[in-house]
Amino acid sequence: MGLLCFFRRTSVTCLLFVGLFVITPPAIAQFLSANAAGEPFSYHGITFQPEAFAGYEKLSLNFNLPATLDLQFQDAGLWVGGVGLQVDCPGRLGFAVKGWGNAKKNISVAAREEPYFSSFETVMWTGSKLQWWTLEGSVHYRASAAWSVSAGLRRDHLSVNLTNPRSKFGALNYDEVRVDPFGFNMYSLRYRSDFSSKLWIPYIGLKLRGNKYKASFLVGPYASADTTAPAGILNKGRTESVFFSFDFSQNVTMKYRVHKPAVFLEGDFRYDCPLSGGVNLGLWFTGNYLNLRGDGAWDLSDSFQLTSNVFPGFFESRSASRQDTASYTRSMVGGGVSLAWAF
Repeated sequence: MGLLCFFRRTSVTCLLFVGLFVITPPAIAQFLSANAAGEPFSYHGITFQPEAFAGYEKLSLNFNLPATLDLQFQDAGLWVGGVGLQVDCPGRLGFAVKGWGNAKKNISVAAREEPYFSSFETVMWTGSKLQWWTLEGSVHYRASAAWSVSAGLRRDHLSVNLTNPRSKFGALNYDEVRVDPFGFNMYSLRYRSDFSSKLWIPYIGLKLRGNKYKASFLVGPYASADTTAPAGILNKGRTESVFFSFDFSQNVTMKYRVHKPAVFLEGDFRYDCPLSGGVNLGLWFTGNYLNLRGDGAWDLSDSFQLTSNVFPGFFESRSASRQDTASYTRSMVGGGVSLAWAF
């Protein structure tokens, strides 16, 4: 369902592109004749080629703020899919749009450092419904039939909810109720967190093209990264007896953030096997790497409230902030199959 929703979002752009060139009857007639011959469709000297991709990618990620937080993704293999459209204009210019996304998946996330449960070596989380998607547009200049240069902009979004924290001693979230002849005690602890990464990646690239293959190399030295990892602890309880009662609650909110440029590298390769009717079946392979290192911040707010029927209640809050050098590294490696239509 996650992949289907992604296709619904990204296919709108592609359908608008296609509609510009095939809506008129002459364009449709020319498409039918060109497709039957297995040749690229050309309308007023403009050719275009829609594509679809499906495959599997391995995601590796580490987000670190020294002595405060160290998150590492585990078991993050993703089924992915995408659609794209390439348009070649008369002369040497061309344009392309593409969208990718994954089928939502639960993963494991290890927090090797964190401030609240500092007595534990590692806190393990269940990463619920990891969602990754990209949208991009690019322009390319064909220097020759074999190679071209390109420039583009990519929007990259990654998010995951972290649930079910646990250590080597067991689950960290729990509820406890104790009843005795004089009253009862109730206690509850909830630890919550999530992670998000939003990237704008301007890039330049080199594209190579042979008889049956395509390859590209992209470099984005000034990718804009907005990465946050908020976390919170809700600690509350109630004690009631025949003589008195009181309630307490503690709410701790932590936010780790880094807003710095990142370096992005990517390499892609595709081998096409022509089929009948102008359809190419291909195998694709891709790998990319993102690295960010710069000033990060850890913001903490802590509030405590106590109420009772026998003595005045009170409320106390405090906040703190810490600056340190943060690092965020991510890599994705994978491959799959593709279909391209020579319109």
